[in-house]
Amino acid sequence: AFPSKPFMFPEWGLTLDDPGYVKSFATFVRRHRRVRFASFYNGSPGSVYDLRRKTKSLAAYRRYVVPLGR
Repeated sequence: AFPSKPFMFPEWGLTLDDPGYVKSFATFVRRHRRVRFASFYNGSPGSVYDLRRKTKSLAAYRRYVVPLGR
């Protein structure tokens, strides 16, 4: 409906250790130039959303998502 309007992901997160999802999300953001903002919800330390507990997803986040902000 509004192909020139930017869009954003105010929060996204993981409850499972799924590095494939992280890579797919980063690929989507990189390929869709209208995305202007994406914020990861990390939750409280030790919570189900805590990325530090998901070592494979954390590595994928550092490899695929962090460079998007540079």
